[in-house]
Amino acid sequence: MKKLESFFSIDCLLGKVWGYHTDYQHYFPSLQKYTAERSENGATIYRHVFYPDKLLTTPFPNVHNLTQFMKELVKQFGPNPCLGSRDIIKAEWKTMPNGKKVEVFEFKQADHIVYETYNQTWSRINNIAKGLLELLQLPSNPKRLQQFNNRLGVYEETCKEWLLMAHGCFLANITVVTVYSNLGEEALVQAIQETELEILFVNQKALPLLLSVREQIPTVKYLIVRRDITVAQSDAHYSQHRVQFGEKGVTLVEFNELESKGKHSQVLKTEDDIRKVKPDAKEEDLAVIMYTSGTTGAPKGVMLLHRSILAAMAASATLFDPPNAQQIRPPQTNLGYLPLAHIFAIIVDHGTMLRGGKIGYGSPKTLTEKTVINGLGDLKVIQPTFLAAVPQVLDTLKKAVQEEISNKSSVVQFLFKEGFESRLKAVYEGRETPIWNLLLFNKLKDIVGGKLDIVLSGGAPLSEDTMNFVKVCFTQFIIQGYGLTETSAVGAVQNIHFPTKTKSVGPMSACCEIKLIDVPDMNYFTTDKPHPRGEIAIRGPNLSLGYFKKEDLTKEVYTEDGWFLTGDVGQYDSKDGTLSIIDRKKNLIKMAQGEYVATEKIEAVYGNSKFVAPKGIFVYGDSYNNFLVAIVLPQMSVVRKHATEVLKIKDVPSMSDTDLVNHPQVKEAMQKDFVRLEQEGHLKHFEHVKEFRCFPLDEWTPNNGMLTVAMKMKRNSLSEHYKTTIQEMYANHVHKYKQK
Repeated sequence: MKKLESFFSIDCLLGKVWGYHTDYQHYFPSLQKYTAERSENGATIYRHVFYPDKLLTTPFPNVHNLTQFMKELVKQFGPNPCLGSRDIIKAEWKTMPNGKKVEVFEFKQADHIVYETYNQTWSRINNIAKGLLELLQLPSNPKRLQQFNNRLGVYEETCKEWLLMAHGCFLANITVVTVYSNLGEEALVQAIQETELEILFVNQKALPLLLSVREQIPTVKYLIVRRDITVAQSDAHYSQHRVQFGEKGVTLVEFNELESKGKHSQVLKTEDDIRKVKPDAKEEDLAVIMYTSGTTGAPKGVMLLHRSILAAMAASATLFDPPNAQQIRPPQTNLGYLPLAHIFAIIVDHGTMLRGGKIGYGSPKTLTEKTVINGLGDLKVIQPTFLAAVPQVLDTLKKAVQEEISNKSSVVQFLFKEGFESRLKAVYEGRETPIWNLLLFNKLKDIVGGKLDIVLSGGAPLSEDTMNFVKVCFTQFIIQGYGLTETSAVGAVQNIHFPTKTKSVGPMSACCEIKLIDVPDMNYFTTDKPHPRGEIAIRGPNLSLGYFKKEDLTKEVYTEDGWFLTGDVGQYDSKDGTLSIIDRKKNLIKMAQGEYVATEKIEAVYGNSKFVAPKGIFVYGDSYNNFLVAIVLPQMSVVRKHATEVLKIKDVPSMSDTDLVNHPQVKEAMQKDFVRLEQEGHLKHFEHVKEFRCFPLDEWTPNNGMLTVAMKMKRNSLSEHYKTTIQEMYANHVHKYKQK
């Protein structure tokens, strides 16, 4: 034990030598609070402390649209690498050890990625813009120009071509209509009908779906297609669909064909020629109509202006470098894998380019070697220094590492426990742990490429356990933020130069201001002591214009004096000026006894159980019952290990997953763990789950309609899918109660 204490002392001493500056006082010695406050009509308005008088509106002077933004980047970073990708040459299905089938891929570039420079990227954008105008016959036909409704739809997964197409549209002053690539037939048809789209950019895989709904989308005349090698008999498939669509009055054009058309245009040779056909966009012009995935109800088209996105980009630049200081971090390498149809990914990718960084595009399907044939996963190939993630991705990484450690020897498990606690303490004291890093944590960092510097979590609240895990195992610089599509993904965000609290989303973003509004039904008031609480309202140049062709819904949440009502409940820390998200006004359930419960908060508590898969618990309640029930996707590797080593259940290897999770001892062990979490999470008695059922063979994904593409639960879909089970749980619990 004395040797171990000496080891800790040496590591601590060396750590101080290799210390790092996370503390804001290194840069801002007199700063005590991160928010400036003022009063307006009796309400307290909160702004970022560095921007109390004027909100940020643009990342560069005299830049008022997204084309001007891109031109400024090319001017500053022209020869630097910008966008990169790998080419898939093969895809097949593989049966995993757990019996599930997954798609695996082979890349032309097995262990590297090819980047194009900012100059090359801009050249391609120009060609795409000219190709679009030529395809639509706009330069030669003034009447045609009047008929075109100036919108192009994008129905494609995240890829380099997605961003190129978007900027080609911006250069041609065409509004981009984004639809999640797996949003589903009904939502896709709705978006096309509402926006009366004439032209779409799609993946080849979408052609059968679009052909099947052709009669419902008569406005569509052109499909720009990105060819996909993973489609069976790709060439024959495309040729067949080209004929079939042609018979229905739709012209198919390959993406590369469109680009070539623009490159060799005899009419549109320069940007000035483009301007003779289409004027430059104004800051108040529509840049994007973004169809949100929606946890309930039909998707809504959020109208984002050029100024909205520019303001959000300007705010993003403040996260990494102190204001009025030279860039202290080198340009970042960003792994682009989040859906670009979500505003979070758009702001993240453009924030990377804003600092001269590069984006290597990958896919959630190929992040690791498990789904790559004869090559490396995206994380190890791209080696990101910056990674944006939703909490589910980080939860999955955490549970994978924990599972791996649990399968090691008792000595390794002991070392990991001691090392984790030692490094966690060091991180919050601003020290490094060079010896522990050499023994343990450098190997773990290799999982995420080995060079990770900053992690930004968004899209949903990040648990304290996961945030601390990332700090210890991957990088101490993890921050989380809060924003919505309607606010261009920004609202409040932590800063790597400010101390980060695990349950906070940081101070207000530099492009907006926030106020809180009383929520009497939930007993939240702005007069609460010591910290004001209430519904979060956001105002600033980053706000969207509202919902496309949905004036009634727009009026519900956009006020006449410029505020957007988020439906989220926040708490303002009066001491340091940071915001925390503590509840959700819109996802409240009123129980039969009159109590209100927030299911997302309860799911976050139970989701910390080692027995529950990431994002693997759905809590249900309604006004007809006075208790909650839950559907659980179990973490089967943990369940089997616990059943074998702790519960000593016989014949575990021969038992099916379904039989094992229904074993009385397993259910009792899970129930005990849930009770522990209820106590640690300070859940009230009416917030306790009284009955749960496990479904080890089920998956919740955007593809099967159980999750949105932003990885949020679609509660209506889940409750309908498990309707019979939910009814049985209520009946079973009532029966047990009567027996007592």
